Amino acid sequence: MEVLSIIFLTTFVEGLVQFVFSPFAKLKNYLGYIALLFGMAIAVLYQVNIPSMLGITSSIPLVDFIVSGLVIGRGSNYVNDIISTFTKKN
Repeated sequence: MEVLSIIFLTTFVEGLVQFVFSPFAKLKNYLGYIALLFGMAIAVLYQVNIPSMLGITSSIPLVDFIVSGLVIGRGSNYVNDIISTFTKKN
């Protein structure tokens, strides 16, 4: 899996979480956790294995997918921060 694919998945998770869950005011404080869950689900479903790209592997492949999901889910928050910076009104 290439870095571009990971950036795409990170952006996808961020867009999905913002589109689906942002309208619900009660969930605003939990969007980061929701993104983590979606990131892990995406990584498991698509078998994204970021640690193997770095030469690190676990004897249990599911662990690698979950770690990848955490990176994707957490990365989506950074994507949101970057987008917010460029679209912020003065």
